[in-house]
Amino acid sequence: FDVVSFSKENKRLPELTDFLNYEIIITAEPSYIGIGQIIREEIVFNSGRTYSFQSQIEAYSLERLVLMKRIVIPALKNNISVIQIRSLLATLAYQGIKAKEEGKDIDLVWHTILNHEGNRIQFSYFENLAKPILEILKYFYFYTCSFHKNAKHSVPRNA
Repeated sequence: FDVVSFSKENKRLPELTDFLNYEIIITAEPSYIGIGQIIREEIVFNSGRTYSFQSQIEAYSLERLVLMKRIVIPALKNNISVIQIRSLLATLAYQGIKAKEEGKDIDLVWHTILNHEGNRIQFSYFENLAKPILEILKYFYFYTCSFHKNAKHSVPRNA
């Protein structure tokens, strides 16, 4: 179930009943509706207005809080795997870079990030959220290694 496509088509975030019959859902942060749309169109868009790393952290944490409570946690409780495109890890990276550019202490920024409710909640589910990605990576690693091991070279080595 693609949360991004659903949100764009229906102009709302899905409810559990919208994806209950799926085994896997894919989410993205920021979303394309509500808080996520504001993040995309105002906060990270190059509008000529600047927002501090603190404002960005607060916006993403609020978006994350809504996504976790409305979509991710209900999915996990119903044994639905969740694959997230961007997440808390992206926030730690991007906001850490922005904070460093602003001359802030990166450890203090990461502490600040993890003190926001939406970020804390997502962090508490990190193991559950990492499993599907790790399974995909293992599959591609195995497939790639098997493919290269058994493949015949069509290009001569001297070429």
